[in-house]
Amino acid sequence: MKKITDIQNLLTCFLTRKRFYCIIIVCFCFVFASSCTNAHNKPVTSTGLSTEHKLKIIRSFIIPKSEIIDCEYKMFDVNYKNRSIPGASSKDLKILIYVDSSDIPLWIKDKDDMLTSISHSIEWLKEIVSMKQFEVIESYTFSTYYKKTAESELTYWVNEENGVILIKYQLL
Repeated sequence: MKKITDIQNLLTCFLTRKRFYCIIIVCFCFVFASSCTNAHNKPVTSTGLSTEHKLKIIRSFIIPKSEIIDCEYKMFDVNYKNRSIPGASSKDLKILIYVDSSDIPLWIKDKDDMLTSISHSIEWLKEIVSMKQFEVIESYTFSTYYKKTAESELTYWVNEENGVILIKYQLL
């Protein structure tokens, strides 16, 4: 009879530990999964926002070199709202900025080494502006600044006459 009681106690102890470990594993999986499916892992767009609200948001993604008059954007940053568990980074920023044309030199200062004569498409702009607005901007003449590293790709299109700056940045 004593052997049966010892076996029952051993089995109860084993099941209790097993249950404890299962609970720990389930909790860890829940925390990990909830941090990976954060609702902020969606693109942030300027669609439907007031100019004031758009400017407030854009300042959380870039450091303005001067006052921004208006902007349009579609920006994705997996770390925009901090996740609870660090992970891989990913950024894809597509930005149209209107500034005073006299401020353009502030935006391209120290970018002379990036100036390129190679044409870069601005078709991505259709994702953030109307077709009518795209056609107007497409008619502008732009100076293009481009830099690619192993980690990222940055392109600036600048039209000094109209105070238009297009920025496309991808963290590879």
